[in-house]
Amino acid sequence: MKPVRSLAAVLSAACVPMLLPALLPGMALGVAHAQPEGAMREAAQDINVARSLSRAFQAVARTTEPSVVHITQLQRISNVQRNIFGMPIAVGEPVLRPAGLGSGAIVSEDGLILTNNHVVAQAEQLRVRLFDGREFPAKVLGRDPQTDVAVLRIEAKGLPALKFADSDKVEVGEWVVAIGSPFGYRNSVTSGIISARGRSGVSNNPEGYEDFLQTDAAINPGNSGGPLLNLDGEIVGINTAIATRAGGSEGIGFAIPANIVRNVMNTIIKNGRVTRGFLGVSFAPPEEDASKIREGVKIASVADDGPAAGAGLKPGDVITRFNGRPVEQVDLLRTAIATTPPGTTVELEYLRDGARSKASIRLADLGRATGEAFIEALGITVRRVTNDLARQLGYRSARGLEGVAIVSMEPGGRALGAGLKPGDIIWGVNGARTRTPDELLKELKDADLARGVEINAIREGMRGSVVIRENANLGGE
Repeated sequence: MKPVRSLAAVLSAACVPMLLPALLPGMALGVAHAQPEGAMREAAQDINVARSLSRAFQAVARTTEPSVVHITQLQRISNVQRNIFGMPIAVGEPVLRPAGLGSGAIVSEDGLILTNNHVVAQAEQLRVRLFDGREFPAKVLGRDPQTDVAVLRIEAKGLPALKFADSDKVEVGEWVVAIGSPFGYRNSVTSGIISARGRSGVSNNPEGYEDFLQTDAAINPGNSGGPLLNLDGEIVGINTAIATRAGGSEGIGFAIPANIVRNVMNTIIKNGRVTRGFLGVSFAPPEEDASKIREGVKIASVADDGPAAGAGLKPGDVITRFNGRPVEQVDLLRTAIATTPPGTTVELEYLRDGARSKASIRLADLGRATGEAFIEALGITVRRVTNDLARQLGYRSARGLEGVAIVSMEPGGRALGAGLKPGDIIWGVNGARTRTPDELLKELKDADLARGVEINAIREGMRGSVVIRENANLGGE
């Protein structure tokens, strides 16, 4: 690709194709001499620049399309008829039917595929179609509702795998290409730029971890899970959401940064579950300190036995940088900590009484420190009930509340469909006590969801139970 002379040249090149139809009639009448020779020469050069950029996009599409897959979600649907009162009656055995579409990116030659959690969360089976037309059933290795990342595997070898870019180095204004299956149209390629970094508050999940890249590359339903690529054909993000009033692309799309996706994927492959970094602090909104410096995020409290306490951090300290990156929002700092693998040593810069200090801190494992875990069978994230958590839920202490509290729920998950809510405390499965996430996982593993599982819970001090079964959607042809 030839070097671009200037931004003005690029803008001029973009305008030339629109001007040519207007110029050609005049040129046909023999008035081409009205254009100065130098201007014509510059116009030709600008067209060459535009063609060079076009060839760059063509090269990205040509080399990366074979690494992008089409994902079909299959659910068990019952054929129904109506009785004389108009009520639906299931007829015959349920059948598997397509119930959702999405995209994915191949990231290893032996069949690892990245996509969004919401593309696969409700599937009973998944089918992956490659660029060459081959189809494979896919197994979910792990998924993470809080970052909307899922990792799949298909039984295939020698696949063309995409590489990751360092998303921390992606700059606003950088050209990017999105590839996926919008509205089911496979292998659609769109281009644009990175419009912004560090977007949060995009989803409706208050427990989610968000630090999105924003792009104006056209992203539509069906693009979810597909890659956002730089001009080197490397993954800078996984497309996940759009901001729209009409349901289609309006020039504001969001992608999970590659570094977050890669960290989540690596913890799933290594540990069989998502693990998160734990600093051992809670945050307050930033406030003006004694030296009148407005920046960073203020620490509200420090866990006695957490990594932050061991490094000497105190309530009132204001964290200004995390691993060299300026800290501007609580949500972004919370995401940066949680999506850094446990055991990683991070560099913090902070203010205390107007003086700047630094600390190197080795992050702990959030799940082990707080007793938090994602329960895939129910579509919930739970946490062991402690005195602090019990008080947050409106109880005086954890006494008599042995169990795990629901801290977040997946839309469309089994627990939500059965009527459970965040804040409910699960203490048993079919009457068997479950005091920890591990005990809950064990009881559910041995239970038969097809026949129905009784979940024993406490809500606002009252005990009750709900029965949860496998999803069984009613639908016709």
